[in-house]
Amino acid sequence: MIAHLKGADVFFDNLRGIVQNFCDACDGCQNVSLTKKKHTVKNPIVTTYPLEHIQLDCVELTQDADGNKYGSNLIDCFSKFAHGVRMDFLSCLPPLTFLTSPGLSSCV
Repeated sequence: MIAHLKGADVFFDNLRGIVQNFCDACDGCQNVSLTKKKHTVKNPIVTTYPLEHIQLDCVELTQDADGNKYGSNLIDCFSKFAHGVRMDFLSCLPPLTFLTSPGLSSCV
């Protein structure tokens, strides 16, 4: 029947019901679970105000035209705000040095 309908304009009035009946009759379909498993965090980070807990990563990247070879990512665990910058090696060594910028120094 499929080969006969191939390339033809066909309208199925009750396609959902046809597919449901097919899946109900199929042994393979009955053995597969379509419900997604819920993954929970074992030790969640609980914060009550911004910048109470931050995550900071420093990674090595390819060197850009300005000579920056490293990237630093800062994520605020309260707001999930992320900020990433490219930097050279010297400014990446002590990763918390850029937290002393005027905008963040009063918050830390």
